[in-house]
Amino acid sequence: MEKDDSVSVVILTGKENSFATGANINELNEQTLNTQLFNDYFERVWWRIIPKFRKPLIAAINGMAFGGGLELAMMADILIASENAKLGQPEINLGILPGSGGTVRLTQAVGKSKAMEMCLTGEPISAQDALKSGLVS
Repeated sequence: MEKDDSVSVVILTGKENSFATGANINELNEQTLNTQLFNDYFERVWWRIIPKFRKPLIAAINGMAFGGGLELAMMADILIASENAKLGQPEINLGILPGSGGTVRLTQAVGKSKAMEMCLTGEPISAQDALKSGLVS
C-alpha cells in the first residue's frame, strides 16, 4: 500500500454561528430518546473513525459546540475557538449524561470539578473560560 501524503492536516469547522450542536432535540420524541440516542448514538461512523485518524485534526469552533458537537470537537488533536464560541454538555436537561466519551474527554481536559459542573448544570462556557480551563488552545 502506498503512503498518502496528499493531506497533511484536517480542519473541522462549522457554518456561520455553529460548530456542531449534537442532536436536534426538537425532532426527537420519547421513543427516539429511548432508542436512537442509546442504541445508534455510539455507532455513528465518525465516532469510530476520528479517534483512529492518522493526520493532525484541528477543531475550529465557531459559535456553539454543544452535546455531541463538543464531543466531536474533543476528539480532535487541537481545539481552537472563536471569541463568540460557547461550549457545553446540555444533555442533563433531557435527564441523560453525555455519551461517546464526553464525560471522560471533558474530565481529562478541564479536570473533575469543572467537568462535573458542566455536565450537571448543562450551562455552556465561553471561549475565554474554555481557554482558562484548558479545553481549547
